[in-house]
Amino acid sequence: MNISKLSLIGNQLFRDGIKRLFAGSAYETVNEANSLIEAHRLLAAFSAEERCPDILLVALDSNYRGAEIAVLHRISQERPKLKLVILSDTLSLSRLWKEFREKVDGYLPNDVSVACLMHAFPLILGGLQIFPTSYPVAKPSPHTPKETATSPKARNELSAREEQVLRLIAVGYSNKAIAHDLNISHETVKVHLRALLRKVNARNRTQAALWGVENGITESSRLLGLLLPAIEIYSSFLESGMLSVLA
Repeated sequence: MNISKLSLIGNQLFRDGIKRLFAGSAYETVNEANSLIEAHRLLAAFSAEERCPDILLVALDSNYRGAEIAVLHRISQERPKLKLVILSDTLSLSRLWKEFREKVDGYLPNDVSVACLMHAFPLILGGLQIFPTSYPVAKPSPHTPKETATSPKARNELSAREEQVLRLIAVGYSNKAIAHDLNISHETVKVHLRALLRKVNARNRTQAALWGVENGITESSRLLGLLLPAIEIYSSFLESGMLSVLA
């Protein structure tokens, strides 16, 4: 099993909880700190021969200061391969987006589900920037529905076929593979895909997959083993311009 290394930043309760959550998984905690300043010192202590953590997971307080943002800037500049993932309240994430938009790889609300957190990590390691569609961080499109991506109405509006398409998207199927699996045309898949993205207020396939996890449409036990190969498929879509994922 390929192990990804985590660096945890936050209070003791947060760090202990994350370590227990990921015990025995593909994620190993290699260091932890109470603050970003302390984390910066720990990262600086890694020698050229040592493997730096893959993910810096930060539980950011809602009253974060400018000094902490400055440290984030330094870490991103000194460790460009390190993935930065922030857990905080929605308002703080929105403010951070404006100040630090391209430097953070994952913006996750601090009430995110365990399943969503675990499924977000492999996507982030695969080069995608994750920010759930319920965040007030992106300028709304004139075609954006009034319902948020997590509203019950959004789920109720999905047809049975659209739910089938969503489940296959979540495990990395291409449009061609979906068409073959469901015995429908490639063009019909595109129609269903556009419709479900609109209904769940998702900008792309990745956000739709995460929405499916959050709303119980996709089986978590199945997703956990299949999202890793999906990264390669998502990356190919990025290169072809089919996705609007921020990276």
